[in-house]
Amino acid sequence: METHSVPVDLASPEVFDSVFYSNYYHQVITHSVNTPEAVKLHWLTHGIDAGWQGSGQFHSKEYIARYPDLQKAFGNNYRAAIQHYLTFHHSEHRLGLSTSQHFEGRCTALNNGIYIGSSTRTGGAVDSLTWNNKEFINSRDHGRQMQMACNTNKYHECYNPTEAGGLFDHTRPTTHTHIDWVHVHGNVMESLVYQAFWKPVKPSSGTQHDCHYGQWCPAHHGYHTTYDYPFHKKITIGTHGINKCFEFVSNFTIGRNWPQDDLLIQMEAPAVYMTYTPQGQDTDIHENYDSHLFKGSNFAGTKSKFNIVFYKRPHGTGVRQYVYKTYFCIGTLNDVTSCLHKIMTAVPK
Repeated sequence: METHSVPVDLASPEVFDSVFYSNYYHQVITHSVNTPEAVKLHWLTHGIDAGWQGSGQFHSKEYIARYPDLQKAFGNNYRAAIQHYLTFHHSEHRLGLSTSQHFEGRCTALNNGIYIGSSTRTGGAVDSLTWNNKEFINSRDHGRQMQMACNTNKYHECYNPTEAGGLFDHTRPTTHTHIDWVHVHGNVMESLVYQAFWKPVKPSSGTQHDCHYGQWCPAHHGYHTTYDYPFHKKITIGTHGINKCFEFVSNFTIGRNWPQDDLLIQMEAPAVYMTYTPQGQDTDIHENYDSHLFKGSNFAGTKSKFNIVFYKRPHGTGVRQYVYKTYFCIGTLNDVTSCLHKIMTAVPK
């Protein structure tokens, strides 16, 4: 291990991203700490010495824990660990975090410079996607992230199991989603969870309850906080020989007494950014691609949201599974153009 180093920028994008930091540590965004400059100052004066994670691709504590020689050399001197990483990680071929185990409630899959992270806070949903030292996921509350969710075209948030958690989880460090398991091995992330209902409103009468901004909806028998059936996802970074393309497989188990009055169950597989989904999958109407721009009260609150939606009509009260594949490309404009051409050729249907 080399130890001689020169001064470095401890807020380098290789170790710090203001969006990741402010979204993951919600106590940061208070009062005047609501600009990139203020968040950076907080990192330099507090977050580093506290051993907080600065970005989706680096965590000083995890970096030290990963390598026994660093444990011996630095202990809990996180500034020294960051300086060592920035100076030597390329020449010594070291990673800034683990890609095979959980660490302080987080796990990360990695391949070819693309990092995908999830946390227990967000029910195993992807709350970080990092490439080229840039964070692409907005994870301020539990309704964002890269995540599976489903609802109906008629009642919307009345029946809305959401992977990351419910509306009342808000920016809290916990979720009403129950995680059965999350596994990460190298470039693959996989999870099985029981999703929280976005708005778990108790029935106001025997037949109806108000859960969608004043709209009266049929009461859900046994309606409670968490959906009774599991949702399973598997993400593979690098697929069909394309390094900058990753595959997102969503497996929805649909059960319980969904309303039967001429509606469609809308399955978001998933909701996030920069997507391509092959046609010819099991949907009762054509797949829907939608996008929105939401402006927040600060730099970390603004987000662009893309939905990949499949529609199925409920058929009685039985239990069924629906599996969908979505492909994402990330990189420069030329990278993404090439990637999309390759994946549409490899998976034409």
